[in-house]
Amino acid sequence: MHLLESGGLYGAERVVLNLSAAMRTAAEFEPVVGCIVQRADEPSALYDEARRLSFAAEKVLLRNLRLAVDVPREAGRLRGLGIGLIHSHGYKATVYGSFLRRLWPVPITATCHLWFMGPHAPAKMKAMVALEMRLYRRFRTVVAVSDEIRQVLVRSGVDDRRVRVIPNGIPLDPPILAADERTRLRAALGAGPDVFLVLNAGRLTAQKDQATLLRAVGGLPPDGKPVRCVVAGEGDLHGPLQALIDAEGWGACALLLGFRDDVPALLQAADAFALPSLDEGMPMILLETAAAGTPIVATPVGDVPTLIRDGVTGLIIPRRDRAALAAALLRLRDEPGLAGRLAAAARDEVRREHSRETMAARYAEVYRQHVRPR
Repeated sequence: MHLLESGGLYGAERVVLNLSAAMRTAAEFEPVVGCIVQRADEPSALYDEARRLSFAAEKVLLRNLRLAVDVPREAGRLRGLGIGLIHSHGYKATVYGSFLRRLWPVPITATCHLWFMGPHAPAKMKAMVALEMRLYRRFRTVVAVSDEIRQVLVRSGVDDRRVRVIPNGIPLDPPILAADERTRLRAALGAGPDVFLVLNAGRLTAQKDQATLLRAVGGLPPDGKPVRCVVAGEGDLHGPLQALIDAEGWGACALLLGFRDDVPALLQAADAFALPSLDEGMPMILLETAAAGTPIVATPVGDVPTLIRDGVTGLIIPRRDRAALAAALLRLRDEPGLAGRLAAAARDEVRREHSRETMAARYAEVYRQHVRPR
């Protein structure tokens, strides 16, 4: 069972879905998607998407204030379903999964996707992450999605011999958006053929730093081909980011799209993708952008530089540097030959290193350490 608490269809959720799809094809292990919820009737986009894709999926009721009741009940229920291994994704899944196995001797492994805790992170979150780190010291294997996260684990006391780096993987052949569909989608986004369309997609959080992107685009000179930025995603900073757009009068060049279920199409409709993040592992959206053939501007955080090498597979800019970001976007706008070469090189890199089949084969090696395959 892939166990996680999900707030939408973001990076970790797409890893789980891609991994489940490749596992199903390989037919060695049977994936079950387990979504931690606080109410039995709580909506879950991940649960719905897993069911739509015909994966086995369960809502796992583990209420923060009723764990003494919920853990024994869910341990018995999951045992009855024949779950042979818990694969946790995220600090809450790791902590609660460890509680479950105290009453039900099921093996457990984990994937560490990313930690980002600003100075004002809630004390509860800090405590849970600290507990997560202590629990990892007892795990036979912990997977990190990047070498940077592996280093965090080792510095936190996890035996380096127990940490395995497995890069994220994606489907390598996304559906191609027809030319007329691309034109219609761009028009709906306020971008005609004379507009250079920049996309960002992800949670609206301090970590993703969409504010720097908005400031970069909002401060561009009015000469040349117009640049328009659209941001797909929801999060705590939706209100402040919209207030920034309104206060600066950037409505003509910036738009918050909210949640979108057509991100693959948006990637093909865009002329460039900007990732100004302050912290990352290996973001799924970056892999998907490269596979779509869209040129990328990104900050050199986490494992991003293993895919995006400045001037080779994309453009790298410093964190929180809106002037550098603006200059990089104008360079892609004004040098279409360069943009095309960078995008083609990034697509080739993803095809070599980041298929979901390769990812699943590496995870299968981890699973075999814990359980016998079906």
